[in-house]
Amino acid sequence: CVRLLRGFAEEFRDACLPAGRLSFDGLLALARTLASASPRAARRFRDHVFLVDEFQDTDERQAEIVLRLASPFTAPGADWRTLVPRPGSVFVVGDPKQSIYAWRGADLGVYDSVCAQLVAGGALDLELTRNFRCQPGVVDAVNAVFGSAFVHEPGIQASPATLVAARALKSLSGRIVTLRTAPDAGDAPSAARAEAAAIGNWIRDNRGKLRIEVEDGDAVVDKPMRFRDIAILLRQSTHLQEYLHALRERRIPYVVTREQFFYEAQEIRDAINLLLAVARPDDALSLAGVMRSPVGGLTFEDILAAGTPDSRDNPPGRAGDLFALLRDLRSRALRLPVAEAVHLILDESGLRAAAAISAHGEQALANLDKLASLAARWTSPDLSLAVFADRLGRRLLDVEREAESPLAEPDDEVVRVSTIHAAKGLEWPVVILAGLHTPPRRAGTEDLLLRSAGGFAARAGEATTPAWAWLADESRRREDAERVRLFYVACTRAREALVLSRCGPGNGAFLDLVPPGAFQEEDADAAAAVRAPHVQGLAHPSVGEKDTWRLRREEWEREMKTPAIDSPSGLMHREEDAPRVHGHAWESRFARDLGILVHRVLERWNFAGDDLDAALARASADLPAAARGEVLPRARDMLAAFLSSDAAKEIAAGTILGREVPFSMPLDGVRCIVGVIDLLFEKDGRLHIRDYKTGGESRRYETQESIYAAAVRRVVPDREATFRFLWLGGEPARKSGSR
Repeated sequence: CVRLLRGFAEEFRDACLPAGRLSFDGLLALARTLASASPRAARRFRDHVFLVDEFQDTDERQAEIVLRLASPFTAPGADWRTLVPRPGSVFVVGDPKQSIYAWRGADLGVYDSVCAQLVAGGALDLELTRNFRCQPGVVDAVNAVFGSAFVHEPGIQASPATLVAARALKSLSGRIVTLRTAPDAGDAPSAARAEAAAIGNWIRDNRGKLRIEVEDGDAVVDKPMRFRDIAILLRQSTHLQEYLHALRERRIPYVVTREQFFYEAQEIRDAINLLLAVARPDDALSLAGVMRSPVGGLTFEDILAAGTPDSRDNPPGRAGDLFALLRDLRSRALRLPVAEAVHLILDESGLRAAAAISAHGEQALANLDKLASLAARWTSPDLSLAVFADRLGRRLLDVEREAESPLAEPDDEVVRVSTIHAAKGLEWPVVILAGLHTPPRRAGTEDLLLRSAGGFAARAGEATTPAWAWLADESRRREDAERVRLFYVACTRAREALVLSRCGPGNGAFLDLVPPGAFQEEDADAAAAVRAPHVQGLAHPSVGEKDTWRLRREEWEREMKTPAIDSPSGLMHREEDAPRVHGHAWESRFARDLGILVHRVLERWNFAGDDLDAALARASADLPAAARGEVLPRARDMLAAFLSSDAAKEIAAGTILGREVPFSMPLDGVRCIVGVIDLLFEKDGRLHIRDYKTGGESRRYETQESIYAAAVRRVVPDREATFRFLWLGGEPARKSGSR
């Protein structure tokens, strides 16, 4: 098994390195190799001084890189744990009691061993215990709990340390540290709802009453508590919606903080896959991502049944509906400026609506707006939808560490809701630590454990390697130890007041650590919930008023359905007298492919003489095999008939001025019309506009005729232009009047 994985890893690395595709772990591995094997690299950094902050969150590779660059170069392969850095070259800052990122590779054992290594080499060990953030009441509570909760175990748990409050004691109009208990409500979702209601009531009832110290410019003043002074911290976001619902119900403004980067957000990944799938129908990987996203909502079984994803195909069922939507979006988006096309795709695919109702709806919408704004910011002559999507795709693969779009500024009057991990490094005057009734949830022991210091252990069913039991036990102890540190971080986010909250008498993972009587306790009445707003009764409107408001609403709905940027065909389809039925006379799922193929051929056709079979072969190269077999014979017959017609001879006798000519022009002072003219040529001193229609149904297209003619007249107002639809599906060409 290990040999197989090693071969795969080597092949994967060989494929990714030339393309510049490296994960963060890959970068670390290469940097470590360079630092250990290159004398030149060592010489380059020999005069540098290294300061490493948050050292408790480093892993073994990061520590090795720092020590190798800060030490005299040794022979390749030398054990980095024996290195002695140059005097004064390394300065590390860290608090082992705040090491909470084991899932990212942070290792408290590395912190302990490197610190011991530096001290043995002559480094000075300084312990900082003065706390400048929290008021003395909060510091006393933290010392009371964690003085006994931290039991030092090398490589597993930090040593206890007594904090010394640097601030003066301040008497508040409320309790500094409180344990509030909501009535027991049964199962976990019900308990979360009850606790959330109690928290919402407390915020509503204490806002403006509890007085706290807050920063006001350069001064610190005593003020009533505001929404922006409060943060609700959760250990996990499983029942986040219950807490948000309670805040909304009480009209308490809030913002959810996520510990995530812009390109790592799921809605951004979904949006980039969607843009790539629209711009490049043959991108099977992106299309598969869209199929599994909220836009497609397909199961793995649906994807398997659809075969190799290609949005130009027409598989049965929900996949076929999705592909039809993507083809429609593509046909419309390619005629728009990139920024407008991105908005169209996000809106009409339903992705923006799906983001709005997600757990992090406000943040998700802000991120999608930021993505759309990039199209306007990156504007350049060569920027097409495909180029824009490709650029985003590269950033997604590179996992660029760009921040999410900010939802709120520090001074915005909102309550912050956050996980404890995302709150690391932040602080608020009042912190509500919620969900303390929930029992500890173990991540579960993996079927494969790898530890560089402890060796290797594996399990398959009931079979285990000799070191399994020891490493599994160590993993559980590490998990328990980090849980203690997580609560320490949460409690030390509070500057003025700390509110501990639970539902029912259960102690959960954290309260088991609390000595009896350490906190003042009070019951939280979740039942005294929402105060219903008083709504004054309204008189019943008259029949005339009802009709007036009905007409106004209908007018408003029509305006809302009218896009600011429209196309001739879209405008025609919305007209009240537009035909209800339209489409290709050939009722086949390949009708769209037929239209695309015919337009491709005519877009490059030399009317003076050309090879039809060669042109069809070039134009159909990327059509699916099933479509090619069905479409090619019909396209050949259709084009052969047209190219021998009088309409084609008329084009051959003229001078072609442009093909697929894009245009945009204002309409009725409100809308902008954009479109593409298939063919523009000059003959006998007159301009001729032609638009190919592969459908066999002759229908009224006066709107499109007038728009195309008006577009040409805007450019050359002194020339007469004629418009004609060329019905390639069998109907005779119909000539419009001169315009």
